[in-house]
Amino acid sequence: MSFSVSVHRTPDETLFFAPVAGDGDLHQFWSVQASQLDLPLLTQVYDEGLRVSGADLGRLHDEIWTLEKRWTEIISDEEIRTYDILGRTMAVPLLAHLSHRAGSVLAAVELAQKIDGVLTIS
Repeated sequence: MSFSVSVHRTPDETLFFAPVAGDGDLHQFWSVQASQLDLPLLTQVYDEGLRVSGADLGRLHDEIWTLEKRWTEIISDEEIRTYDILGRTMAVPLLAHLSHRAGSVLAAVELAQKIDGVLTIS
């Protein structure tokens, strides 16, 4: 299973969609770490998904930044993710991969704030 982030103005109108993490990464690097850091919004994503709007968008933004800081402390430079891109196998540092995905969530937060929308991660 993989998780993605989306932003909606209405239930039928998806304005933003991006991948967040596969099941294993979401559990290990998002959910477990969020729980250890007492980040209530991110802690619930793995088991319940997340649906936020209004003031909770600002709180989610802050939680993402806190989580990214944790990643810089616990992920070694040697940890990688391997991707197949048009037949080429590419090794990407895990920290860069996670940070890129977190950047997508932050972009979704900013959009949802600007349009008074709803952000979901599921």
